[in-house]
Amino acid sequence: YSIMFIKLYHREIYMKKLGHKLHIYISAFFLPVALMYAITGVLYIFGIDEDIGAITNKYTIDMTPNENKIDILTDYLKNNNIKIPSDTTPKNTKNGGISIGGIYYSARINEVDNKYEITTIQRSIYGAMVLLHKSKGEYYFDIMAVGFSIAIIILYFTGFIITSFCKNRRKEAIVLMSLGLITSVILAILSV
Repeated sequence: YSIMFIKLYHREIYMKKLGHKLHIYISAFFLPVALMYAITGVLYIFGIDEDIGAITNKYTIDMTPNENKIDILTDYLKNNNIKIPSDTTPKNTKNGGISIGGIYYSARINEVDNKYEITTIQRSIYGAMVLLHKSKGEYYFDIMAVGFSIAIIILYFTGFIITSFCKNRRKEAIVLMSLGLITSVILAILSV
């Protein structure tokens, strides 16, 4: 029995050390993303969205029949010495317009009252971070976001391993986890 006990004891120590290392390395790697999500999420709840600090300019021009909207947009920007976004791949907007650029700087053209409205938007760093939080940028940051989501799960499990699932306070931990679940479900139902 003593050999079996020693093996189990060493295995438990190994699992704790492994859990501790995973916990530290993963949390250190994803700390910047966690802070970004926390800060932008809380501020967004209080109404501070992606347009805070954005510089928006609007221009109105007469419609030109049978001309490509993207050509009208890029020609107008070029002819008026307005910065052309680095990514000129056209994307359709919700209201039937066309947009070029990324989340930090973009230009778009829409039809409004038989005229074209051209809008340029240069967002602040915070505004760009909000749009990254909302997954509005390219897919590169989405990879990090998915990794962060997986990391949260791993961090919880390694936290349980490190504490051996609260050996002395297991009952309180289960009660608090149940309370958290019930509270989350009730608040979600009330918020829908």
